[in-house]
Amino acid sequence: MVNGLNSLAFLDPVLHLTVGPVFRTRSPISDFTHMLHCRYKSKEGLSAYSAHPEHVRKSDILGVIKGIKDGVSGVQQITCGENFSPGRAKGFSIASVAVFSGVGEMAAAEGNEEYVNLQKQKVRDHLNGVIVVDYVMPSSSSSNL
Repeated sequence: MVNGLNSLAFLDPVLHLTVGPVFRTRSPISDFTHMLHCRYKSKEGLSAYSAHPEHVRKSDILGVIKGIKDGVSGVQQITCGENFSPGRAKGFSIASVAVFSGVGEMAAAEGNEEYVNLQKQKVRDHLNGVIVVDYVMPSSSSSNL
């Protein structure tokens, strides 16, 4: 994700763009770990950056992914972002993980096919491919690590 955001620095309206981990958080209500700092040539430049297709495309896709938690019952947590290891990603630039409390909840989510297809339609034109993997974490008592 960090590399993906830093790559947006090439856009014409951007004077300066950096992203990195927060050194220290002093507010108890904030839970973010990274910060994006950017400066633009003008207010018009900021507007142009915000509307640039590359910026909008990734923002739209991530927004749809984050919204899945509200539309699919059983999702306890969903995280998503840009791939931070593009050299090993074989062209995949965005990843997401949805956490369910169990296999039953994961299977029940598949029953919401109409909602899932609607979300896919929103981003289909921006995607070259998708990989979906179901993984069941072994219980800590059966782990031999």
